[in-house]
Amino acid sequence: MAQTIAQLNVNGANPSTVGGVGTAQKIFPYLPGPSIGVAATSTSPYYGVGAIALPGSARLNGQQFSISASGNFEVGSGGTCPQVTIALLAATSLANLKAGTYTQLGTSGAITTQNLTGTFYPWLLNFDLSGDTASGIVQGSGYFQVDGTWAPTAVGNGAVGIMGTTSGFNQLSSVSFTNENAVFFAVGVTFSVSESGNSANMYEFKLEA
Repeated sequence: MAQTIAQLNVNGANPSTVGGVGTAQKIFPYLPGPSIGVAATSTSPYYGVGAIALPGSARLNGQQFSISASGNFEVGSGGTCPQVTIALLAATSLANLKAGTYTQLGTSGAITTQNLTGTFYPWLLNFDLSGDTASGIVQGSGYFQVDGTWAPTAVGNGAVGIMGTTSGFNQLSSVSFTNENAVFFAVGVTFSVSESGNSANMYEFKLEA
């Protein structure tokens, strides 16, 4: 039975949320616990990004592990059938995480939604990965589902498939499973139309092995 090794401190009552105006990719932020009671800043863990770190000490060297996340989104009142894209990302160092430099491991592709203010659409992603220090490669496959439909997927390496069976994966290279802070996984959302009412929630984000 898989065990949770790392997770973001979010749940159905306390999600990580992004939204508002702009069409640039928005990364789900770190969410402080209720005992902290302050907003994430640049000095928060992992620079305020809601990231999950690949554990060091060779704990997952040569082992299979999985990344999963789920949430929902709604679109603002403007525009006609705006598109929303969910992406699984990886930063390969603390410096890259701070700079917002990511490798796109996989994406749902641009999902056309109905322009219904206040209507939420559920999404989920699941990826199975493996790698080792000797090769330095992290490979994998996975799927996205949005509003009960398997999402047509354009993964980071340009391949296109239907998530729900298997699909391509933009693999990582030069990864050490011995070093801490070698890889940080994050989730991003992109809205094609800039509206203040755009909003996306992430209720779960975890790494299991």
